[in-house]
Amino acid sequence: FDSPDASAVLELAGVENFPAVPLKFGGHVQKAQNRLNISEFAAEFQNNRTELSGTLNLSEGFSGSELTVSLDVADMDKLGQLFDTPGLPPQPLTLSGTLELEGKGLAFRVDQSELGNIRLKMNGRVADLDNPLGVDAEFDVSLPGLDPLSAILPDLAWPPGEFNASGRLKNGLRSTRLEDVHMELGDVRATVTGNLLHDNSFDLDVSMQGPDATIFSELLGHPLEAKPFTLDTGLNGNPAELSLEELLLNLGESRV
Repeated sequence: FDSPDASAVLELAGVENFPAVPLKFGGHVQKAQNRLNISEFAAEFQNNRTELSGTLNLSEGFSGSELTVSLDVADMDKLGQLFDTPGLPPQPLTLSGTLELEGKGLAFRVDQSELGNIRLKMNGRVADLDNPLGVDAEFDVSLPGLDPLSAILPDLAWPPGEFNASGRLKNGLRSTRLEDVHMELGDVRATVTGNLLHDNSFDLDVSMQGPDATIFSELLGHPLEAKPFTLDTGLNGNPAELSLEELLLNLGESRV
């Protein structure tokens, strides 16, 4: 299929509101009983490309389907504007992974995900797609910095440097538990355990160490010396209102 304006053709197939852009796609699709076997399927439009292969089960609510997907987007902001979704970052996106439908749930593996300087690898399972926040997963993420968190913790002067985090998410009835989460930001190291509740609140235990305690000066309300530190505290609340419990800060030979 190759069309200079895909919107009119796709509308005949029941796909509404597709932008009037050139679209090209093709591949191999073979039906065997209640399954579609897909290979070498690729679609291109506006310098964006997606590839798809695998098996689609046409019965049992698609349970047992397994697909390998890759996506290359030249500019997320321009793509969002095409579909009336402004405000996406003006950066390229590369994504590849697998999806497997299991009953009401979904198993997934993200082998590669890069949005500008943000990188993510993840594998796990959503137990029930009616509750997509219920995720069990292992993750490894890298960000160019923590400036976006300044809105949540404005009193912390985040040090410059790449941020890396890895660990596990375990779904519960009312929360998602963080297990063995290890973080690095420049020379600062931290471990986090606890719960992210589904009402957007959290109950976390944080241990942190680094070479310069001045990042906590505004948070504690008085200046600190640029000395090595260790910190242990509970962090409870929500992004609008949080509290530190049983805070223990060792600054050089001193304890705060």
